[in-house]
Amino acid sequence: MVDEACRRCRGFASGRRTTRVGGASRAACADLDLEHPEFAARGTAVQPLVDATDGDNAEGDLLRLALERRADDLFALWEAGAHPARAIYQWLHAALDLQDEVAEDRIGDLVEVSDLRYDDDAIERAVSHWQLAARYAEGRGLAFDLTLAKRHLREALRCHPVDEVALDPTLDVLVELLDGVARALIEQGVREGFPRDDVEEGIERVERLIACGAPHTVIEGERQQLKAAADVLFAAAPAAETAAALSALRQRVVEVLKRP
Repeated sequence: MVDEACRRCRGFASGRRTTRVGGASRAACADLDLEHPEFAARGTAVQPLVDATDGDNAEGDLLRLALERRADDLFALWEAGAHPARAIYQWLHAALDLQDEVAEDRIGDLVEVSDLRYDDDAIERAVSHWQLAARYAEGRGLAFDLTLAKRHLREALRCHPVDEVALDPTLDVLVELLDGVARALIEQGVREGFPRDDVEEGIERVERLIACGAPHTVIEGERQQLKAAADVLFAAAPAAETAAALSALRQRVVEVLKRP
């Protein structure tokens, strides 16, 4: 009988793929062979990492792993129960921003098998993206980057309305720490969102789906989301300096919505 690795928890079971029990520890996988030599070796290998990130500066240690693009090690720390899923989710996204090649897969694994799968209102994920947006806007721990700050703020807003979430830092505290463009970005995002970005991305998504021959129902669903974003963007009268650009964007929306 051939040993088979469990894709979800990367444990081992004899003879057949294990079944993950959602939100439980990896030891809850059915028929999980905790004595499997590869499983035992991995547990031994991760223990020094657990010890090294278990002190008073745990957040700084996780930040360091993200900066070093060590997504597998971050995920292993969650597997070992050393850090909560939300913290690992946040730093995996930081690693992804730094082009860690496996970070996206580890994020998918984490959302699938950790307690984040029960985060139906996406509040935990919203807080994680808010904290990353704040770090990029401040240049705190992560390099100052308003493009990434905006990306994570938009993701936080997509996850859950941030005015309904207990934020850390709070909005008031964050804007006091910022000035200039960074402060305006955060205040505008929370107050108004980024409807123009939503429309431009919506156009690109619909065009990609049409080009690859996606099912009609999928394309229509994206068209409805694009129309909703466009309604928000074009509801207000544009300033004179943006009127021409918005007129061209409106025409693109009309063309994409009518395209067969």
